[in-house]
Amino acid sequence: MAKQIENKKENLVLGRVNDKLNRPLANLIVQAFDRDMRSKELLGECITDKNGKYEIIWSHSQLSGRGKKEADIDIKVLTREKKTLLFASDVDSVRFNASPREEINITIETAIKPEVVEYDHILKEVSFLANKVAVTDLQENEKHRDITFLSKEAEVPAEKIGHLVVAHRLGAESKIDPAFFYALLRKNTLLKNDFARSFHARLVIDINAEILPLLYDAALADPKTIQRDVESAVKEMIVSARIAKECKRNVKQLQQYRKKAEEYYKNEHPRKVLNIISRFVLEDKISEIGKLFQENKNDLNVFLKKVTNDSFFKTDEKVKEAKTSIALGELLGFDEIIISQLKESQKIKKPEDVKKLAALNKAGWKEVLTKSAAKINLAGKPMDKKLIGLHASSLVRKMEKEFPTIAFSAQLAREKKKNIILKNHKEITGFLTRHEDFDLQHSNIDLFLKEKKLATKKNKGRIEIRTARF
Repeated sequence: MAKQIENKKENLVLGRVNDKLNRPLANLIVQAFDRDMRSKELLGECITDKNGKYEIIWSHSQLSGRGKKEADIDIKVLTREKKTLLFASDVDSVRFNASPREEINITIETAIKPEVVEYDHILKEVSFLANKVAVTDLQENEKHRDITFLSKEAEVPAEKIGHLVVAHRLGAESKIDPAFFYALLRKNTLLKNDFARSFHARLVIDINAEILPLLYDAALADPKTIQRDVESAVKEMIVSARIAKECKRNVKQLQQYRKKAEEYYKNEHPRKVLNIISRFVLEDKISEIGKLFQENKNDLNVFLKKVTNDSFFKTDEKVKEAKTSIALGELLGFDEIIISQLKESQKIKKPEDVKKLAALNKAGWKEVLTKSAAKINLAGKPMDKKLIGLHASSLVRKMEKEFPTIAFSAQLAREKKKNIILKNHKEITGFLTRHEDFDLQHSNIDLFLKEKKLATKKNKGRIEIRTARF
């Protein structure tokens, strides 16, 4: 009787499957075997979860080898789609005479190549689980948490399902293959546009994105960038090879929206400016501001000159705040969260302070954007940090172009801390600090010194300044 109870007693093999960088690997098959000298018998199998974890239950009644009392555990790991072998225990790693609970963690040393086209696979899974609800109608809000449900049920990242939905909405709007848009979304193509070009600093594209402005962003995107990203998406098996073959045709269809896109942003820009100003003016002046806007919306300089009259604002401080917000918006896009965060964290109180931002390097911008992005959630999760890095790089380039002298001075200061010093480091730093009006990108150092009546011989770093162009 005791023998029968022992045979029925459940035992457990568990662990985690990681890659060589210690990142969890999901959706892999893990099989546990009882190994004999020249054969093995399957005890059980399971699929790794999103954390790479697996658990396999087995009992002694499954053991059939000669004189078996305990199992000798042997593990295999395979891909889910084509059952490609990724890992198999050698004789030295077999867990001989296994205890009732054995933890066996596995590291997959080789890169795992995709075996199915991502777009096709996710579309099939989502369409099946969503049943009668069309992909374009999927939502993520308090009433319907469709993306969260599908992500958990299909074990697919919520971001990818969100991109699938947005791609289908763009397809419905434009009659262009949704797989084409899915490739652009997965490769962040529409986030590579000029940060301020669309007057909306896109830190993320999720299920709640406005479709028409997004379509216009696609129409204004560089065709070469689109072609390159689509080809990359095909190579990574994000979309099928067919999408690369049809890319030129899809780009041509997109060009039909280019004129509308340019017109849209031509009108959108002044509206964004008006929205910012309206937050600072006196309540009883809002209608008057709106009237002035309509009269001068084709000439923002005239409009801004008229509305910065003291009579529209409660205090001079409010005038300054409005001008500062507009100056930031012109450079970085009119996202109120980012503008507020920058004004506070970088102590930007007047329009002239905006140039301080040129002193930020990529790490500095990442820190600023991370604080803003903390307020942005995608299916209940924080924004992908890789997107912040993408924007940080873009902003560094933009600020270097707008304020090259300040950017160069800040870089010199950082290099000094690392003991990377130019021949006339002290003289150059001192010169740029004293002459903020010197434009490193456009000014001629010799003419500048002559106009300022400065002794050329004393400015030892002029040759190095001349060659320091962005």
